[in-house]
Amino acid sequence: MGFRDMFTRKQPGFVVGGVQYDGPPKNDAEITKLIVAVATALTRKLPTEQDIYWFVIEQYDKFLEYGEEITSRVDFPFSMHEIEYEGRRSESSYVGKPNPGITFLDKEFMPPITEHISLKQAQHWRALIFCMFCQRFQAQIAQLRLKYAVHYHNNCIKTNSYRFADK
Repeated sequence: MGFRDMFTRKQPGFVVGGVQYDGPPKNDAEITKLIVAVATALTRKLPTEQDIYWFVIEQYDKFLEYGEEITSRVDFPFSMHEIEYEGRRSESSYVGKPNPGITFLDKEFMPPITEHISLKQAQHWRALIFCMFCQRFQAQIAQLRLKYAVHYHNNCIKTNSYRFADK
């Protein structure tokens, strides 16, 4: 190996969520370690309560799109009402930009992990990351959901959208 090769060779393994791995996890303990590391990195990507709120509603919508095969395999800590999440995206809202947590999982978790495992397994792991995040911040998320529901309700009343206000 030449001097130049020492600096241009690819590292073995892959990087997922900013963490270098030698290869895909080989057992449940390694899978858990990876999921915890990514969930921890995810919390750093969501510095504001608005980021957390939009992450939860957008990822919940994506979570349900994975289908019962995935959703039935995780213990999600709460359920949401369709009006909260269905089709809602931060970039098409008053926020006007993609959610950093969703972007993190879409770009830094899914692509490298799906090179090593199936898409369904990656979705399952993403669901576990999401559940772990929601369990850790369950009380804060409940407060945010209530805050945003009251805000939405009040806006509906102001615009005479009483049907939506009732929801």
